[in-house]
Amino acid sequence: MSLTSQVAAWDLRVCANPNGLPYSNLDLDGFDNKIILEIASSVGASVDWVWMPNHRHATARTYLQAGECDVVMGVAEGQSGFLTTHAIYRSYYVFATRTGADPILSVDDPHLKTSKIGVIGGATRLPPPAVALARRGMLGNLSYYGLNSATGSAERELIDAVIDEDVDVAVLWGPMLSLFDAEPVTVRAVTPEIDIPFLPMFATITIGVRPHDEALRDALNHAIAQSWPALQEILGTFKIPLMELPRPIETERAY
Repeated sequence: MSLTSQVAAWDLRVCANPNGLPYSNLDLDGFDNKIILEIASSVGASVDWVWMPNHRHATARTYLQAGECDVVMGVAEGQSGFLTTHAIYRSYYVFATRTGADPILSVDDPHLKTSKIGVIGGATRLPPPAVALARRGMLGNLSYYGLNSATGSAERELIDAVIDEDVDVAVLWGPMLSLFDAEPVTVRAVTPEIDIPFLPMFATITIGVRPHDEALRDALNHAIAQSWPALQEILGTFKIPLMELPRPIETERAY
């Protein structure tokens, strides 16, 4: 074996959801699977998957801080308990309605006042668009579809509810739309992008590492910048709705 091969053979341990499409699964079909494999190749690492019992970030943070894994995918920029990399992508929430129904144009659309609105979460865990609607007196219009360990199942139930006319409009996180390509629904970005005083209807997504692990963060940042076209191609293949992000500047390789 060459010296180069020996040096390159280090394991990057990745916490992931074994049943979490479109993000990840055991068969490595998700876009997070493919993104981290591309990045690992760029830094000369092999991926060692650490499959978590659930996909909550509290679990991932515990695994990370205990040293069970080195990175967690899908961490929002600035999320507490993580040191985060350059952004991988920025996406937004959408309104989904039955094709042919009046489209919802914004959180101030008057149609919402008389609509039954499906959201993922619960009364104590609302996505930003639902918070904006609650502020406008529409808390009673919300119907909740609960999260569980199988990512996408609640979204599937919610899309079916739109199609079956059990709800008039659904609020969904944009990347989840890749699961529902052929459905008879129409989607529009939730606007305004930022509800005053400061409630963004989008999120910037990164890779999370342990706090103070600047060396690994810097190595991943270098790989993200170097692999940027390939990462964007992966996101495009999954039809993730994206907001524009500048390509990160390549820095000196840390590993």
